Amino acid sequence: MSKFQYRLLEKMVQLLQDFDHGKMSFHVLVGRLEEAIERAGFRDQELVRKWYEYLNPIEEAETVAWHEMEDPDYEKVHPYLQKLKDFILEQEQSFNSHPHPHAAHRKPAHAKN
Repeated sequence: MSKFQYRLLEKMVQLLQDFDHGKMSFHVLVGRLEEAIERAGFRDQELVRKWYEYLNPIEEAETVAWHEMEDPDYEKVHPYLQKLKDFILEQEQSFNSHPHPHAAHRKPAHAKN
């Protein structure tokens, strides 16, 4: 996973938190989550498969809500959103626990040439 992909995962968590705090509609949340996963360009097919396994129930709720012209019942979608958030946080933790191949080649900002 690249740093760019990691930052997108962080952004996804922020989107979920923003929705929880009423800062965006459910429809906007789902669109931005879909956009973020597409922009990330993950090549790990298992990760992508799991991502959509968590996202599919959320997308289904969004489709139903769209046809009903209202946001879905928060209590019904919250468990799915929490599972997705937990999955994303797990991916972030995995990224942080592995040594990064280029980290040894970088000098700290305060190091002199």
